[in-house]
Amino acid sequence: MSVTFRFRSAVWAGWIITAIACGLFTTLSPETTTAMRIGFFILMGLGTGILFPSLQFCVQASQTDEDVGIAASTFTFTRSLGQTFGVALGGTIFQNQWNKNVAALIMESSIPLAFRIDGRQADGAVPLLRDLPPAVLAVVKQLYSDSLRGVWISFIPLAVISFILSLFARNISLDKELNSKQAFIEKKRFLEEESQLHAF
Repeated sequence: MSVTFRFRSAVWAGWIITAIACGLFTTLSPETTTAMRIGFFILMGLGTGILFPSLQFCVQASQTDEDVGIAASTFTFTRSLGQTFGVALGGTIFQNQWNKNVAALIMESSIPLAFRIDGRQADGAVPLLRDLPPAVLAVVKQLYSDSLRGVWISFIPLAVISFILSLFARNISLDKELNSKQAFIEKKRFLEEESQLHAF
């Protein structure tokens, strides 16, 4: 963006990489190698890392000088609120998938009835896994994997829809000077003196 003074291609790339990373996360299982897991996390970090600054530039570039500050603060607030909803949404999806999968496994007698743990307590049950027999442990690991898969599957359409919406964004140039009312005193004095000189 610093070279081209354009943000749209960065936003497109960010959403595409994020959607691909979410898709790859759906393939995670207890048999997935450490190298593959690291690679998936790097890809997700790359996609979301591109989106984190580029979306803010997108918002600021389309505003007048007077509204840049309001747009930036509104965007920051909205993004923080969205992150809160994202965590809550992901947690709810995981818990629902967990409860459904646990009920099915108990009916199949794949795990003992004593392991009927609610989805809200699934993370707290991790230290108890070492006490399980190897056969049951393998099933429970797959249970965690399958429950998390539902979270990533639900995030894929959100990333795809966001990418489609970004196709309609105007490719506004970032090559413009900010003449905001909020500035250092020295710069304000310089601008005022320059405008007085032009007046003569």
